[in-house]
Amino acid sequence: MHEERSESFFQLTLTEFKKMNWNNIDLNDGYERNQNLIEPLSFDTLLLEVGCNLRNINPVSVTAQFEEDLQIRIDEAREVFAANLANIIKKAKQERKG
Repeated sequence: MHEERSESFFQLTLTEFKKMNWNNIDLNDGYERNQNLIEPLSFDTLLLEVGCNLRNINPVSVTAQFEEDLQIRIDEAREVFAANLANIIKKAKQERKG
């Protein structure tokens, strides 16, 4: 029974994810509105990328990997923000009116 519930939840989440258009976020939809504008960067992810991508692990190479990962996330967030700027402005004005 627990497996069925987990599978249903996963399918629902996957279905919602597939419907989402990152170039036109529906800010009236709670699921879409609560998505991260910038992708998180965990220590786990950084360690995985350092281990896989760097031949020599030292302060300079690890810092460079971190900066690269961070810049990728910043660039992606800027693209999503720019694509949704009109939506953000429209929704902010609606919410201000109350």
